[in-house]
Amino acid sequence: MSTPFGSASISDKSGNLLFYTSGAFVYNKNHVKMENGALLASDNEVLQTAIIVPKPNNSHIYYLITLKNSNSPPRFGPLIPAGLYYSIIDMNEESGLGKVITKNILLTSLVSEKLTAVHAKDGSSIWVVSFGKELKTSSKFDTFYAFKIDENGVDMAPVLSNLSNPLFINEGALKAAPSGEFLLLANESASLIGFDTETGKTKDATFLRIVHGEGMASISSRPKAHGIAFSKDSKYIYVETIDKGKNIIFQYPTNNIADRQELHISSNGKSYMQLAKDGNIYLTTAESESIEGDFLSIITPPKNSTETLAVFSENIINLSTGKSRLGLPNFIQSYFRTRIQTESGCLNNNTLFEIDTYATITAAKWDFGDGNTSTEIIPKHVYSTSGFYTVTCTITINNREIYVSKEIEIYTPNNFTISNKEMIQCDVDNNGTDFFNLRAIKDNIIEADLINSMRFYKSEENAAAGINEINNPSNYENTGRNEIFVRIYNDKGCYVIQNFFIESAFVQLGNIEDFFTCSASSDTAIENMGVFNLDLKRTAVRTALNLSTNDKIRFYPDALSAQLTTDELDGNFTSKSTLIWVRVDTPLGCGGVASFNLALNEPPKIDNINTTYTICFYPDLKPPVIISADASNTHFEWQDSTGNTITNAKDFTLDKIGDFSLTVFSTENGIECTSTKEFTVKNPELPLFSNVLVNTEEETNNKVAVTISGNSSYEFSLDNINFFSNNDSSYTFTEVTAGLRTIYVQDVNKCESPIQQTVSVLGVQDFFTPNGDGKNDFWNIRGLNAQFYKSIQIIIYNRLGKTVGIINDFDSLGWDGRFNSKLQISNSYWYKAEIIDINDHIIKKIGTFSLIRK
Repeated sequence: MSTPFGSASISDKSGNLLFYTSGAFVYNKNHVKMENGALLASDNEVLQTAIIVPKPNNSHIYYLITLKNSNSPPRFGPLIPAGLYYSIIDMNEESGLGKVITKNILLTSLVSEKLTAVHAKDGSSIWVVSFGKELKTSSKFDTFYAFKIDENGVDMAPVLSNLSNPLFINEGALKAAPSGEFLLLANESASLIGFDTETGKTKDATFLRIVHGEGMASISSRPKAHGIAFSKDSKYIYVETIDKGKNIIFQYPTNNIADRQELHISSNGKSYMQLAKDGNIYLTTAESESIEGDFLSIITPPKNSTETLAVFSENIINLSTGKSRLGLPNFIQSYFRTRIQTESGCLNNNTLFEIDTYATITAAKWDFGDGNTSTEIIPKHVYSTSGFYTVTCTITINNREIYVSKEIEIYTPNNFTISNKEMIQCDVDNNGTDFFNLRAIKDNIIEADLINSMRFYKSEENAAAGINEINNPSNYENTGRNEIFVRIYNDKGCYVIQNFFIESAFVQLGNIEDFFTCSASSDTAIENMGVFNLDLKRTAVRTALNLSTNDKIRFYPDALSAQLTTDELDGNFTSKSTLIWVRVDTPLGCGGVASFNLALNEPPKIDNINTTYTICFYPDLKPPVIISADASNTHFEWQDSTGNTITNAKDFTLDKIGDFSLTVFSTENGIECTSTKEFTVKNPELPLFSNVLVNTEEETNNKVAVTISGNSSYEFSLDNINFFSNNDSSYTFTEVTAGLRTIYVQDVNKCESPIQQTVSVLGVQDFFTPNGDGKNDFWNIRGLNAQFYKSIQIIIYNRLGKTVGIINDFDSLGWDGRFNSKLQISNSYWYKAEIIDINDHIIKKIGTFSLIRK
């Protein structure tokens, strides 16, 4: 049979082939077309062309479900419209070769190329599920069709479920999980959809990310899911897609689909996947839909709880004379659910054997692989030798037998032995009743680092049966002396049973002196906390009580924690003043429990130091600013921002600005404590020029009016020598010489930092004498500077109105009295100036000046 896409086959209870189909034709076990087995409703354009469903409670009737995806007429025979159909095959006909007795009964015309099946919750009837449209006029595929087949036949009324995100493309497969709890839909993407095997309804859909790497593909190159499969235990999903020319297979756990892993990347074409009875998933290796492959590849899903990623084996099965395109057979997926769930066991421990399957098990025949058997459905077995065993079982469900097998490993328990079988608890109040942390026995167990868990019991019988476990072993109340039994497990789940005794003992440890430390904060608004070095206290306790180095000394926040040895305090314990407990354990048991105080010294006083101080810019001109530390402290340390100590005196003179700190020292209860305060020394805020107005409109009296924003009275100068003041914050200079002038300002008390600003005072020369003596050799408008003006344009005319000079460069010295390199005569000349300042104000000036030659 040559089929580019789907196929289906079925065998009898013994695995002997009965018949197989491409969808359009049915072939019997002799590879001959079955009687009336031609022209079935299917075509070569459907990925999942057919599936075969045995009629429940009937050994010879089979339903052949077929899909037809197009309305194109066949080469011969009547036109069969697209749709989902079923035909009936009776294997009692034609001497057991079978015959199609009913053909091409339409179920619905609105489905796509997707077809799967799974047993219903009752374990007998079967759901046949396809996917298509709810309305013929719809452009999207959005509806699941579930038809139920039971002992009465095919229920023609489907259960409909809608997909919340409709699809535009009719490609890819549909698979049910062997457990029946999920459907997996391949199309534009891949979707995991919940399925109710009792009602046939779907549940919430979750899209799977099938883009290779972390980026998102563009719409034009977006990959599409194609081949899909579940693992036998329904715990993993496998999705094949083509992305940017690569064939990529992803693995997803069904309980956490975000935990995606790339299993395989190759340059092959499309693959189709099908789960098989052995638990492997087989894949076609066709280069394309029309170019077949010579091999099958295999995905081996994780076999036990310690494995997390499947193994991909490429081109592992040589088909010899056969070929593979995309035509692996389609099956009822719950057939592959049946499996032995037990993964391993332990030597001399009961190993429980269970089988997961799709129907109620009515009988079982177990072979444990060591010569022992059982007919119990859920048996227990004890192995006497460790190693690997092949366990087989034949179960009966729905009046048919199913054979399964599995290799398990029997592990050897660790030799967990309790070296000192006594736990002597410290009886705090000498009443004979105390609380034990039974888990602390781990400290006395050989190979304790290999322990996985422990379970505690009051009797050996309970420990052997694993019943009546002590449910509060970390806080177990005990009176007198009692024997405790413990199951000690290793990481393989194997255990041994050991025993030990618990007993309370009153041991008077002695008086423990209070332990002091310094408060970590000098802020009275914050509750005082300190760091207590309990390692130092441990040494002090050992010395004071003359304890051996073999005695274990530990600290706890309360008496119960000390008894249970829980919540042990760290070596550096941060706390307020409080009461804690010390416990001493000797090699023979409890050495005593006692309480003592952790106490905080009051922090040395430093509250009188401010965070900020202000001094004058010229501190030598004013009386010094002196600050003082609190005299109750024993000594002092003033430092600058680099950590250099400036003085150890109680008083500190503030003569420069910067960041400083004061640390004070005080001794209390035999320990020296410190407090530190950081502070900043700064100058007063700088005054600012709020307004400077230059008036050059009066040719004989240039004026500069200055206004200062500040906190003092100020004095003003143009030469930084002679200062003038109105005893306020403004002053006006008169008869200011033209040019760039600097204004100097200082406060009258000489405390603030002085400031200065340059201004431009425009002025026109009345004459110039260009005789080369270096004095007055150029004519120009004074005060021009690129800092204050954007552009200048000065044109100079003679008495006849002819242009003899132009000045348009701030760096120009001016006009030298020449025109075209010729000396101009002594005479009067006119100028016309246009000046644009930095605020885009236009200044225009017109006037005369004299050129004088001597």
